[in-house]
Amino acid sequence: MDKVIRLLPSRDALGILYNGEWEHRSPEYILRGLTAEQAHARIPMLPHTISDLLSHMQYWQDRRLELSRGEVSLPEDFQFGITDFPDVDPAGWEEQVSHFLATLAELQELGGNEAALEAIVFDDRDIGMVIASHALHNSYHLGQIVTMRQLLGVWPPVEG
Repeated sequence: MDKVIRLLPSRDALGILYNGEWEHRSPEYILRGLTAEQAHARIPMLPHTISDLLSHMQYWQDRRLELSRGEVSLPEDFQFGITDFPDVDPAGWEEQVSHFLATLAELQELGGNEAALEAIVFDDRDIGMVIASHALHNSYHLGQIVTMRQLLGVWPPVEG
């Protein structure tokens, strides 16, 4: 490995990337008030539901946490786009959201441990790079969820 890609984001920067500020809304706000029915609704011409996207985000969030702990990352039979969109039962929607937000907070906590951020965990990338990249991945899909909520007529979330 000749080149190591390092990124040491600050705790404040990770907080903004993960929790929203300025141009981003927080994941909690974006998911607030969605019912299981809305989260599993099929929108014409779109390949995924909101729940599908959250499931995909959770899949990669779990993988990043496993990488940070030095655990195995991907199964041998993994196929992008097939195994990283696990199905979720509509009855488990509330639990799906809670688990997503809890593991998101766990990933963000890594930002407070500079020594942990420097560990090389994936090819030539350190944990800092991996979790910052994941924040961008989440931002992309959360933007899709906002658009899907607009199409469903349930954006913005009801305050309260």
